[in-house]
Amino acid sequence: MTTEACDLTPEEQLRLFRLSLETSRDFRAKVAKPTLEIAQRSMAYTSYEDLCLRLGNVTLGSPLPASIEPLPERECYNNALDLAQSYPEEFTYTEGFAAAQGTPSLTMPHAWVTDWQGRVVDPTWAHFPGSSVYCGVRFSLNFVHKFIARQLRETKQTTPGILVNDWALSHTALIHGLITSTGGIVIDWGERKTT
Repeated sequence: MTTEACDLTPEEQLRLFRLSLETSRDFRAKVAKPTLEIAQRSMAYTSYEDLCLRLGNVTLGSPLPASIEPLPERECYNNALDLAQSYPEEFTYTEGFAAAQGTPSLTMPHAWVTDWQGRVVDPTWAHFPGSSVYCGVRFSLNFVHKFIARQLRETKQTTPGILVNDWALSHTALIHGLITSTGGIVIDWGERKTT
């Protein structure tokens, strides 16, 4: 990481992160077009970046609350789900893309929780306090449990993460879309779009 990258203002980090997600979304749509042109006409989203940009918000992380301990690195999906299940009145399980401090164009799939004021609480990346950038979709615990049950039924295994494992369920979220509550929390799969 260069010194220059660390000197980005929060506004620059947000702008570059959004630009990186938009570039990935547009590239995937362009590359997929020749082979998926017919399928894309009936897809709800062109990519997972498209899904997150349309249903989520781009935001900076917040410092970890004193009551929450940092959790193991490389376990973001389990960490976020454990925290959401332990404190359902305070947090919502969230998945999408994130970039660590000073690297807003290096986006990666990630999971965290969001509090009811919309603040990101990330126990996995606690060593990047308030400076990582996020864009994700909030999922109800009921939907998370429904996804896990369907994944077990259809693939005979459960691997943490909804968006990173949607491919194993035939890209259901991309094709059928997701239904959100009035608060913007995903509660179910959508219906297949028709052209």
